[in-house]
Amino acid sequence: MNLIMEIVFGYGVFVVLSGAFIGAVLLTYHVGARPYRWLSQSRYFINALDMADRRRIPYEQALIKLADYGERNLGLHFHVLAEWLRSGLKLHEALPLAPKLLPQPIQTLVVFGSEKGLLTKLIPFAQRSLQELTDRSANKRNEIFGLLTISVALFGVIGMLSYLVLPKFEAIVADMLPHHTVLLNHLYAHRNWFLFGHAFVITLMAVGFFFMIGGSANHAYTANRLPRLSDLASRFFPWQRIRQEQRFGRMLATLLDEKVPEDVALKVAVAFAASPRFQKRVDACLADLRAGKGLIESLRHVGLGGDFKFRMRAAHESGRPFAEALNDWFDALHVRAQKHERAVTEAGSTCFTIYNAAIVGLVTYAFFDFEVFLINRLSAW
Repeated sequence: MNLIMEIVFGYGVFVVLSGAFIGAVLLTYHVGARPYRWLSQSRYFINALDMADRRRIPYEQALIKLADYGERNLGLHFHVLAEWLRSGLKLHEALPLAPKLLPQPIQTLVVFGSEKGLLTKLIPFAQRSLQELTDRSANKRNEIFGLLTISVALFGVIGMLSYLVLPKFEAIVADMLPHHTVLLNHLYAHRNWFLFGHAFVITLMAVGFFFMIGGSANHAYTANRLPRLSDLASRFFPWQRIRQEQRFGRMLATLLDEKVPEDVALKVAVAFAASPRFQKRVDACLADLRAGKGLIESLRHVGLGGDFKFRMRAAHESGRPFAEALNDWFDALHVRAQKHERAVTEAGSTCFTIYNAAIVGLVTYAFFDFEVFLINRLSAW
């Protein structure tokens, strides 16, 4: 009877753990795919603006008609925007009332373009920016998911050992060796803390890999929903800071080429970069501009390096378009971002691989240590 109860209990634990694992996989897939679905809706929205521009239809009218068709691919927030447009608001007035519709850089671009009448020229820029946000990370997804799967599987196996197997070994040790302790005794005594620590490491891995695998898409989604968390995450992922610098420089060059006033171009560029740490630097640039200094001189506060400043000065003096002069600089930043991304992920994957190996080694050593100790005691008898 006891054997049957143990089999039923073990089968029940297996079913519960398997269900929890499958549920975690499905939840991870849903959460991981959501940023890409959201960016896909944003691209659909920008393409709708592009189509309205080609057909010379007012943007507000085109978006309202699209909402009347009941288009679901644009999401709920698009229909909220359409209702505000029906009330008579302009696009740049209604869009801030639906802040979750677009990534912050794209929303900044659309609002500014609609307000200043430059949206026609900025739509291709928005399409290119969204394409960069949806580009897949340079990391190998299968390797990272495999590492995380191993950690979750270890948690399940060690959990079953801790509550189904270790108690029996503990009873054997207490019965045969009442005055001796082995490593297995310590693992049994601290099993709850051991499992809690392992669960914490798995959570840390999942959060880290969320940003590593998803790249710019996940950062953009987090910045829209949880801006403080995104700003904190960007401090630990240097390639995201590099991409913020790239967005700032590209937006600034584009606006300057469109003859936008320098102070306005700086304000829009820092909003497009979506980086709070850039704000203080740009404020210093604006202070220099108000003091009568030139834009090129004031850009020293931004801290983008001598190459950026040299190219800006050369374009300013020669009359060459800023975006064209900075094109190679943008490519260099992209390569640097990919290099940092891959290096950090490889280091993190190596650390977690060593951690998993250490866990397996510790548990294996504890069981063999107990068996060797028991055999030695029996031989002594």
